[in-house]
Amino acid sequence: MGRGAYGASRDEGTRKHKAVDLVTTPGEAVSSPIDGKIGKHGFVHGDNKREHYYVEVEGTGKHAGMSVRILYFEKKSRLAIGTPVKAGQSKLGLSDDVRLRYGNRMKPHVHVQVKWHGKFIDPSLVLPDIRADKP
Repeated sequence: MGRGAYGASRDEGTRKHKAVDLVTTPGEAVSSPIDGKIGKHGFVHGDNKREHYYVEVEGTGKHAGMSVRILYFEKKSRLAIGTPVKAGQSKLGLSDDVRLRYGNRMKPHVHVQVKWHGKFIDPSLVLPDIRADKP
């Protein structure tokens, strides 16, 4: 199983990866994978407010009950909490270069987490065209 796959081992097997990692080019536009509204956004690493941002979309309509959090945007989201978004159409932001924090041991990527009624699920089971890449 690839290191970016859902369920991949982390921290010497003490925990599992609860997302899929999708390789990106720094500065690449990232669209919402579901219809919904912006639920939250903030800094990935609370200790560093200069790098890595996340955006969370709360599903509506056919995506009600689902939330998707995407990590590693290059700067704070310009979308206000409550802003409606459409799958594949609404740009959430531009992907960041995670090598700035993690070095060359990791390829630039976005980290996509999906919860269904508050429980983590494999994004590849519910989002079309999502597959884990190996960052």
